[in-house]
Amino acid sequence: MNIEYNEAHKIVQNNLLGQLEVHEEAAQSNPRLQGPLNMKLGPKVQSRWGNIPDDKLKGPKTNAIGCYIVKHKESKLPGIIGRGGIGGRISTLRAVFNNEGKPIKSKKSVTTYPSARPMWKHDPDLANWEYKFIVTGYKDNSDPIGTMLAEEMSKVVETIMQTKFKPLYSDIRMAGK
Repeated sequence: MNIEYNEAHKIVQNNLLGQLEVHEEAAQSNPRLQGPLNMKLGPKVQSRWGNIPDDKLKGPKTNAIGCYIVKHKESKLPGIIGRGGIGGRISTLRAVFNNEGKPIKSKKSVTTYPSARPMWKHDPDLANWEYKFIVTGYKDNSDPIGTMLAEEMSKVVETIMQTKFKPLYSDIRMAGK
């Protein structure tokens, strides 16, 4: 029994060490802030943010985990900084925003995004909002450790970004949660 336990422990230990090395390399590779993407039209429209054109940019890949920053085109401060599954979070934000920032109720659930309401009140035209994102990893059911590390790294990125930029409609107490 002890031999089997020790062998299993070695396998887990080696797997964890390998995962940490991969993610340490990713953290050292200076993840790039990608965007901006128009909130209404996505990557189809060219826009400028800080003189960086986005003429060849694509949106986040499926299962991308990371941090996103949403800002009004004319504002100098971000409106929202969030983290998690980027595509899903942006989709939820769009849907709630298009419902005048109010929760969307169905028979079985309620879809909310609390920051959407003040964002909508600021400017109800979704085309005037854009977002950027940083990918920290991808959700992969066959790699739960990699997924967990990507989630944890996104929490760190969100906390740093919220502390630095102080977004108008995100609650700093929720950063990294």
